Amino acid sequence: MKIALRNLLKNKVYSLINILGLAIGLATSLLIVLYVLNEWSYDRFNEHADQIYRVVQTMESESRTEEQASTPFLLAPTIDAEFPNLVASSVRFFDMQEPNHTFLNREKKISFREENFYFIDSTFFKIFSGTLIRGNPAEALKNPLSLVITAELARKFFGDEDPMGQSLSYKGILPMTVTGIMKPWPKQSHMGIEALASFTSLNEIYKNSPNYDESWLWNPVWTYVLLKSPDQADALRTQLSTLEDKYYRAAPGWPSDESIKMDLQKLTDIYLTSHLDQEMRPNSSIMYLYILLIVAAFVLVIACINFMNLSTARSLERSREVGMRKVFGGYKRQLFYQFVGESVLVAFLAIIIGVMLVWLALPFFNDLTNKELVFSLTQSIYTIPALLILTVLVGIFSGLYPALFLSSFSPIEVLKGNTVGGKRGNLFRKALVTFQFTLSVILIIGTAVIYLQLDFIQTKNLGFDKDHVLILPTKQNLIAWEFETFKEKALKNAQVKSVTGTGKIPGSETQAYYRYVPAGNGENQDELNQALHVTYDAIETLGLKVLAGRSFSKEYST
Repeated sequence: MKIALRNLLKNKVYSLINILGLAIGLATSLLIVLYVLNEWSYDRFNEHADQIYRVVQTMESESRTEEQASTPFLLAPTIDAEFPNLVASSVRFFDMQEPNHTFLNREKKISFREENFYFIDSTFFKIFSGTLIRGNPAEALKNPLSLVITAELARKFFGDEDPMGQSLSYKGILPMTVTGIMKPWPKQSHMGIEALASFTSLNEIYKNSPNYDESWLWNPVWTYVLLKSPDQADALRTQLSTLEDKYYRAAPGWPSDESIKMDLQKLTDIYLTSHLDQEMRPNSSIMYLYILLIVAAFVLVIACINFMNLSTARSLERSREVGMRKVFGGYKRQLFYQFVGESVLVAFLAIIIGVMLVWLALPFFNDLTNKELVFSLTQSIYTIPALLILTVLVGIFSGLYPALFLSSFSPIEVLKGNTVGGKRGNLFRKALVTFQFTLSVILIIGTAVIYLQLDFIQTKNLGFDKDHVLILPTKQNLIAWEFETFKEKALKNAQVKSVTGTGKIPGSETQAYYRYVPAGNGENQDELNQALHVTYDAIETLGLKVLAGRSFSKEYST
């Protein structure tokens, strides 16, 4: 230990380069691993995570295939009734098929639009690990027009007042009573939750359409099941196929050429592996994590090779030390342990500096990744042991070749003044340098490709003018109902050039499919086209280029 410290202090520049090189490599790899572990942790906070599955379906015909994350209203109660031996409970999520929802506090005369709001079955707290600060989990979502909100949302609408029992108006017309206050829903979830309303509230919303939930053709809800045992997933998956003919294909109006296939997705797999139509939110990809882990390994290997090369480059300075040690009875094994020990010491110093760099870089890294990652030596019982194991592995990997190289010197040749490394040693060092530069070039090329791809996404001409267009999300609210009045008033503003309405935001999701064929043409009846419903002035407002024909006109009703 004394000799190792003396060598580090004697060669300060060499030691600084070695330690900082390893520290930066370790810090970079640790940041990547923190991100990957965060991505892998999605939905694992649920107590019964290994027993919760989402039911999904695939509809297929000759003209198209739709892989859907959502299912019909009737599916969950049907599963409960058909498979009580496999399923402990089920729960449905429904968001009115809208991205935003308006809530109004009439007393305070304030309203906000909330994104993460669902109508949900009362079994939610039985299946998912949501925690109520106030209210009874078994009763909070039982009665119609019951509302559970997060503590943050409660402060937003009620301030310091007690929100329990108070009323919020959904869309300003349907009063709901706050029956529960929930802790913030973890961000490591494929679903975001800020407010939940009882599923039975839908009967009030659709009171003029009492059969709204009896169709097997409409699939607007997400269905989750809690299995009685984690090993029953395959059994339920097999049993689900019996529902396809019994309910789906037997439903009135089911297309004769369309088939249905049902499947299960494990809760903890959804975020990284599912990319179906109608996902709750955009998911990530497990492929990204594998790529990032490869990048982390590359960075660490480059840092270790750098250490190897610098150590072997100093072999001349230490060759006489090796020769004298061997003359005075030092064994090769002892010398090997000495040099590996020095490498582990360097790795230990590097890991200390690397951890400090991680703490310093974490706020900027969180801004970059839009995450809230934390790193603490006490956040897990495995953190310190893992860092110590990493230190030893990096030290041995970095110091193995230099130790073998230095301890193999012949004392006679060294004391004669001949530096022995041999052609084989030189070849190996050249191979290390080549490999190091190859990895560096791969990372640089990968970075350039990603940068160019992001630049392409941001600058690609999408076929419409997005730079001067503002979007008001007005689906099913007052502006939509009084659109022409709103349009007339908006156009009185000198800064407003044109106003139009679209059924969906262009590019935000898969558009609806429709059949458009020339009149009298019986061919291509099954060919489907994507369509977007618009009001007048859509061509002008979105700056679309008309290749032939004209824009929409009120003079031509057809």
